[in-house]
Amino acid sequence: VCYGRQIAKTEIHQSPVFILGHNRSGTTLLHKLLSCDSQFGYCKNSDMLFPYVNTPFNKFLSKWIQKIFDLLGVKSFAYRDTRLILTDPQEEDMCMTAMFMTASSYWGFVFPSFAQKNFKRFVYLEEEADEKLWVEQYLYFLKKISLKSNGKRLVLKNPANTARIATLGR
Repeated sequence: VCYGRQIAKTEIHQSPVFILGHNRSGTTLLHKLLSCDSQFGYCKNSDMLFPYVNTPFNKFLSKWIQKIFDLLGVKSFAYRDTRLILTDPQEEDMCMTAMFMTASSYWGFVFPSFAQKNFKRFVYLEEEADEKLWVEQYLYFLKKISLKSNGKRLVLKNPANTARIATLGR
């Protein structure tokens, strides 16, 4: 509500860096390493956990939630035997699912009976209407992350994007 107009007006001036590859091939580690470079913006675990909380409150909230996670020993689901760090990078589709965006391919994890159909619709983008919906929602999400990152070049990692290369190239 507060940032809708700003997000809509946001322009992405630099092409994002897309990390492509198969699950368990090292793409998460590469994403984490590249996100350490201050020239890049990226979506974070905090964007997944608090998708509609924006700056400056997000920084305040994340700081306190991180302390609680540390006290409770909350583990990361991306890295084995490491703690969950809210500033670590996260995949776009994971954050889009948290925002209840319908074109995320990760809804198949939430509703396994629809996984195959959802995968065909929003990874392969076989139907023009599905591709249009995915592009619209994905672009909105990228604008949001770009705004939060002060216009920095985005570094993005999502295994599903490997199948979307033709669409991403447009």
